[in-house]
Amino acid sequence: MILRNASLALLLASSSALAQQAVAPVATDHAGVVGHYGATWFAPVSLSTLGSGNNDFATFSVTPVGVRYWMNSGMGLDLGVGLAFGSGSEETVNGNRTTTVEGPRAFGMVLHGGLPLALSTGKHYTFLAVPELNLGFSNTTQKGDANDTTVNGFHLDLGARAGAEIHFGFIDLPQLSLQATVGAAFAYDSASREFGNDKVTASNTSFGTTVQNEPWSIFRSNVAAIYYF
Repeated sequence: MILRNASLALLLASSSALAQQAVAPVATDHAGVVGHYGATWFAPVSLSTLGSGNNDFATFSVTPVGVRYWMNSGMGLDLGVGLAFGSGSEETVNGNRTTTVEGPRAFGMVLHGGLPLALSTGKHYTFLAVPELNLGFSNTTQKGDANDTTVNGFHLDLGARAGAEIHFGFIDLPQLSLQATVGAAFAYDSASREFGNDKVTASNTSFGTTVQNEPWSIFRSNVAAIYYF
């Protein structure tokens, strides 16, 4: 009798465990990437320099690349670095005489930081809010006969994005995701041009959304792929 009661208790315990396993919540793709690094790129950043006029801003674009790391299911960390280099020359042939003029040398660097926050999570998606920061530095040097012309620029972005990260778990690739976001940011730019003892400085502040006028810019600035390792 005691043995039969023990067997019945064991059967009931096993049935209870199977029932709990059957009703356990299904794991999400997002939960599978917590604690993993994801390789990605971030929105291009426009760095400022000065054109020919005293208050004439010119820009060139740098795209940061880096990683996303989810510290837990609700908060992550984005870190990225972007670099750009450029130089050129112009060669003129006049009879037997060849003249080479060195073009401007340009350098740009962007540091990107973000704090992705998971607002809501489903099986294959996560709704996000991402406060972010961009710091940019640029330098352009044009060789001259007597003096070089040097332009230094500084850029600051401070804003936030909102959108969704869609994981490809529905085709058995949960480590691959596509993020689509839109947002707004405050931007500050400053630049200075030095030629000998002469120096010109200019600055500009602006506020706007990440959606630009060109229809293709939504893909350049608002969509990115992430692959988690």
